[in-house]
Amino acid sequence: MASTLEGFYLIDKAPGWTSHDVVAKIRSTLKTKRVGHAGTLDPGASGLLIVGIGRATRLLRYFSNSTKEYTGRVVFGVSTDTLDNLGRPNCSGSIEGLSIETIKHGIARFIGDIDQIPPMVSAKKINGTKLYTLARQGIEIERQPVRVRVDRFELDGPLSHESVEIDGRTFNVASLPIAVTCSAGTFVRSLAHDLGRVVGFESHLRDLRRTKVGCLDVDQAIDVTKVAQDNLRPVNLVSCVLDQVQVDAEIEVEILNGVRLSPGTLERLPNYRPGPYAVVGSAGNLLGVYRSTDTHEVPEVILN
Repeated sequence: MASTLEGFYLIDKAPGWTSHDVVAKIRSTLKTKRVGHAGTLDPGASGLLIVGIGRATRLLRYFSNSTKEYTGRVVFGVSTDTLDNLGRPNCSGSIEGLSIETIKHGIARFIGDIDQIPPMVSAKKINGTKLYTLARQGIEIERQPVRVRVDRFELDGPLSHESVEIDGRTFNVASLPIAVTCSAGTFVRSLAHDLGRVVGFESHLRDLRRTKVGCLDVDQAIDVTKVAQDNLRPVNLVSCVLDQVQVDAEIEVEILNGVRLSPGTLERLPNYRPGPYAVVGSAGNLLGVYRSTDTHEVPEVILN
């Protein structure tokens, strides 16, 4: 296939695949190297992974920075060293006395702006190294809290009692489905673990699934094995997570040349919002992404 391919795929990542596995599969399918993804999903997680091809890789950061939605299940009665069901149990306890009312009171403490300590098994980089790389070497380092925002943290079904096997050991647990809407950089596994601490029970996360990125829904996604040139989505898809401004032919020429525009040049146009914003030409084609400063309208990405 031609190396000029550009655009996005919405992939429904299956559990067991890493985000890099998805990228590698698409590189092989399309016979192209310029492939990237927005927002790493853990190997055990499933759901919406946005993959960029060609010049669209320059726009992936805007999906990474957008609001996400997840479903999952908090398991009470045992915690693990990875905060999910793929790790090793490190503490267990009775679930006697656990109630929906107690959990609801605990959840209320995590709504709004909160501070989280990134898990050692996460893809967050510290001094250029991903934390999970250090964790695999048996190294644990001090991590600073990160401010994130949780807009929704809700119960998504009844509390169930069951027996589960983790790393060859069997535990009697209670599990509860949850739904979360949160800012970029939020670790849902940390929410599950910290919720257990607040209510006084060991806990971890399982069945994590990303259901939305911005206005994009996992129901629109395809399996990675279905990737083909004819179902590649256009670069304009980034308008789903950015405000959009349409310009006339005169300004279009300036934008394609990467010109810093005078303040208010784009503000006078319809649908203007503070940047970053997607700038669309008179024919509806994406020209690039601009942001506002005190002195100019400045290009962040130009698709020329």
